[in-house]
Amino acid sequence: SVSLSLFWASSATSKTWSVVTPSTPAVMTISKSDIGVTEISISVKNEVSNVEIKVESLKSNPQSAEPTTTVYQYLEITKSQISNDDIDKATLKFKVSNSWLDSNGVGENNIVLYRYTDEWVQLATKVISSTSTNVFYEAETDGFSSFAIGTKEEAAAVTTTTTTVPPS
Repeated sequence: SVSLSLFWASSATSKTWSVVTPSTPAVMTISKSDIGVTEISISVKNEVSNVEIKVESLKSNPQSAEPTTTVYQYLEITKSQISNDDIDKATLKFKVSNSWLDSNGVGENNIVLYRYTDEWVQLATKVISSTSTNVFYEAETDGFSSFAIGTKEEAAAVTTTTTTVPPS
C-alpha cells in the first residue's frame, strides 16, 4: 500500500553560498524533474554571507487565495541570511511540460509566474526556449515567498462607449 505521507510530501533542494557580492550573482541550478524551477540567479545590493536558498515543490496551494484557475505547480522559495531588501534582482527560470500544456489546452504564451506577498501577483514572464518535451520561461522577482506557475489571467474587458455630439 502507498503511504499517505507520500501524497503530501514535496520535493526540495537547497544551496548555500559563503559570500555573494554585487559583482557576482549567486546562481542555483536545479535538475530535479519534479521541481518546475530550473535556475535561480540572485543579484545583491550589498555583500552577504552564508546565504541559503531552498526551493520546494508543493502538492497544494499554501495560501487561501487562488492565483489563477489552472496551476501547473506551487512552489515555496525560502531564504536565510539574506533579506528581500538585500536582493537587487532575482531571476527564476522554470519549465512547463508540453504534455501538461496540451492536456489543459494552454498556449505556451499563456503561462505566467505568480508570487504571493499579500496577494497573488503576476510577474513579467517570457518564453526563452522550447524542446519537444518542455517550454522554458524566465521571470524576475524582487523577493522570495510562495510562487505558482499557472495560466495568465486576463484583465476584465472594459467596454468604452464614445458618443460624438455633432457641432451645432
